[in-house]
Amino acid sequence: MRLHSLQVSAFGPFAGTEQVDFDTLGADGLFLLHGETGAGKTTVLDAVAFALFGRVPGARSEAKRLLSDHAAPGARPEVTLELTVGGRRMRIVRSPEYQRPKRRGTGSTKEQAKASLTWVDEPGSEGLTRLDEIGAAVSDLLGMSAEQFFQVVLLPQGEFARFLRASTEERATLLQRLFDTGRFGDVEAWFREERRTSAARVAQSEAARTVLLGKLATAAGVDDAEPGAEQDPQEWAAELLHAAETAAVQGDVDLEAARVAAKKASTALSEARERAALLQRRRRAQGELAALEADRPRLQVLDQELSAARKAHPVQLAVADAEEARARARTLAAEVTQLSETVRNDVDGACGLEAELGDSLAQWRAEIGRLTELVDLAERTEADVAALAGLRTEIDTATAALEQLRQQLEALPGAIETAEQHLGQTRRAADAVPALAAQRTRAAEAAQAAGTLEKVRLQAAEARQAQLHAIEAHQEAKQDWLNLRERRLDGMAAELASTLLPGEPCAVCGSAEHPAPATAGEQRVTRAEEDAAHQVEQRAAATAEAATGALHELDRTVDSLTVRTGGVALEELLATQAEIDAEHARTQALADEADTAAQLLTALRAERGRLDAEAATVRSAIDTHRERVRATEERIAAAKVRLSDACGPDADVHTRRVRLQRLAEAAEALLSAQVAARAAERLAEQAQAKAERAAADAGLGELTTALAAVRSDAEVRALEEQLQQARGAEAAACAVLAEPEVAAVADAEVDLDTPQQTCETAEAALAQATGAAADASRRRTEVRRLQTELDQHCAALGPELARHAELAALADVVNGLGQNSRRVSLHSYVLAARLEEVAAVASVRLRRMSGDRYEFVHSDAPGSRGTRGGLGLDIRDDYTGAVRSAKTLSGGESFLASLALALGLAEVVAAEAGGILLDTLFIDEGFGSLDASTLEEVMAVLDELRAGGRVVGLVSHVDELRQRIPNRLLVCKGRTGSHLQMSSA
Repeated sequence: MRLHSLQVSAFGPFAGTEQVDFDTLGADGLFLLHGETGAGKTTVLDAVAFALFGRVPGARSEAKRLLSDHAAPGARPEVTLELTVGGRRMRIVRSPEYQRPKRRGTGSTKEQAKASLTWVDEPGSEGLTRLDEIGAAVSDLLGMSAEQFFQVVLLPQGEFARFLRASTEERATLLQRLFDTGRFGDVEAWFREERRTSAARVAQSEAARTVLLGKLATAAGVDDAEPGAEQDPQEWAAELLHAAETAAVQGDVDLEAARVAAKKASTALSEARERAALLQRRRRAQGELAALEADRPRLQVLDQELSAARKAHPVQLAVADAEEARARARTLAAEVTQLSETVRNDVDGACGLEAELGDSLAQWRAEIGRLTELVDLAERTEADVAALAGLRTEIDTATAALEQLRQQLEALPGAIETAEQHLGQTRRAADAVPALAAQRTRAAEAAQAAGTLEKVRLQAAEARQAQLHAIEAHQEAKQDWLNLRERRLDGMAAELASTLLPGEPCAVCGSAEHPAPATAGEQRVTRAEEDAAHQVEQRAAATAEAATGALHELDRTVDSLTVRTGGVALEELLATQAEIDAEHARTQALADEADTAAQLLTALRAERGRLDAEAATVRSAIDTHRERVRATEERIAAAKVRLSDACGPDADVHTRRVRLQRLAEAAEALLSAQVAARAAERLAEQAQAKAERAAADAGLGELTTALAAVRSDAEVRALEEQLQQARGAEAAACAVLAEPEVAAVADAEVDLDTPQQTCETAEAALAQATGAAADASRRRTEVRRLQTELDQHCAALGPELARHAELAALADVVNGLGQNSRRVSLHSYVLAARLEEVAAVASVRLRRMSGDRYEFVHSDAPGSRGTRGGLGLDIRDDYTGAVRSAKTLSGGESFLASLALALGLAEVVAAEAGGILLDTLFIDEGFGSLDASTLEEVMAVLDELRAGGRVVGLVSHVDELRQRIPNRLLVCKGRTGSHLQMSSA
């Protein structure tokens, strides 16, 4: 990955647009990013991270405050990064989510995050605009996640110093973010879940075995629900099965004995009942024969009555047919008379004969056919008349609507012209708003400067007076000091004489004799007095100098403010500001109406198009309706002529057709009735003759005698049943008396009570033995089935228990428990392997930077209080040969170790990500803790890093690095925001 250029706008502390040319900045492979604290050095790195991943590293991502507080209202924060990854050159533009002022009204609204990715090396290819697609593309090309990138490319020294001294759990947290070891954690979780699942299955199997033992005890009918603690369940089940089989065999023996006794008792009872039944049948048959012999005369009379009724039945049917034929003939004759009167009344008696009626019927049918077509024509004509009225009403309505549309269209051109003029005014106002806003800002600044200028001028006048007083005070103090100095010089002889001692040499002439030492006068000045006066003079001089400097500063401020005001008075500036504010407000209000004016103009134009189309539609409809009116009037006139000729003396063709239809139907009915009446008269005469012949043939004489012998069907059936019952009873009684068993039975009474009691006792014993045998057999079958299930269950449970024990032991080892003496889980083991690899790579850097003194030592020993091990990291000191904790390193040594560790992690993570080449690397702070020689070693290592075209960016305050690194990017901090300055050799 190589960075080419970066551009930020309204991002972090950068109020405007700042650009970084990484190709120029990293031409030597090494550049320095420096600036004051809080200027925004880290923001440059944040911008790179945000462009790639849409978020910034660390806690700054949680603040979600990327819009610059110094930016102008409405400015959009944006980052543009151009880079090459995996041989593909791309440009990424991202804008974060932020709050902007509403375009109308007060308050703010949220702008959603946006991004785009363009392939620079493929100008014609289609880029990406969706955030998820861009994130996936960047991650695929980089081969690492955002967390890995923040640790590998943007090396945060402070965090690696914490990592160096961290506990096992803290160190594991960072390593998990850097290395994708989630799958090993999934393996641990899989083993834990499999162990829980297996334990549940074993518990379920053991519970099922307990249930089987309970069922087995219930089936066997024993009190103990399960075997003893030391007894094998399968042996216990075998004992229960043996007991059940013995009980079943004994039940079968008892059942067979009960069956024999019950069968013997049942046979004796059956024989006694059979003798009693035979005796009773013989006595009943003899009684029935005696009763039949006494009733024989009555039965003979019934037999004669039944014979006569059977002979008279055909005569009765023939008489009924004759009566029915005569009734029908009378009914048809009356119908002919009525229909004849109806037809004669409708045609005025003109068709009294059958031949004339047939001819008239044919004429009426022909005319009905012609009138049917004319009735349809009359109905269509009536519909045309109704439609004609509707068409005329629609024409009137459409004409009125067309007039209204014409009036609306005449009013639209003026409204459109007015809307166009208003839209032009709003757009010109929108164009003028930025200039007015700038004028407003300048006027406000000038008015503010004018107000400040008055205050500063007063302060300058006061400072000038203070300066004069300070200068006068200094001159007075200086004069006092000079006067004292002069007086002291005048009395210097007396001062020297005061130090002479007898026999001691003079400090001036060296003589040991002092014949006439000078004496001090009344106004003698001592050295202390002169020094005190000199100090007063020095303080007065400093005060005067400070007053002069303050006055000069105020004078410069007055000059600057005067330039900003342009020499215009405050009142005039305030009036100008008010005018500009009013003009800006009026113009802004007019500009805010631009969208509304544009929408109104669009609506008016659309309304004009709609009205034109609607008017054309209405005109077309009017023309269509008028053409339909003309055609309808022509059809109505032609139809009225045909209908007038066809209706004759009737009111209309429909009335005429109805009358003729009624006549035709009546005539048809009359003809049919005349034919049917003549046929019915003939049939009645034939039926009467048939009835008389039937009476003679039956041998009953006259017709009246035959009708007297007629009986109803119920009476016939009653006679037949009485005779049949008598014959059947006689035959049955004779048959019973003819049976050999009945004839052979003795007349003595039969005893049934004793065999009945014996049989009931035997059947009760049989039922009890049957129930006992069935229960024993069922118990044996159920015990045998449950014993088989128990054997199968125990056979399957053994291997399952063995598999569970093996799985539980393996799960404990994988999760750092059980036989895992080092208490290292699989996940921690993998992290430990990665840390060991990192320690080996980092030791190469650390030995070089520490002068072959220090190297990392990886430890897999378990932690204190049983915590997991494998992530220990100590330092070996080759000067002493001792391995000690990293916490014992000094500040500079900790920086060297942290830097080496960061570089080692970067290389290992890059290799883990597929060996991607990281051409650009940033190292953040920490160089200030190094001495000159150590800094030289670190710079040598950094020179190795930039070998092969790699670019390394250092973020530091150290002045010596500015002298060593010619290519620098300076972040300058100001009250209105920060900006970037790039310098190179």
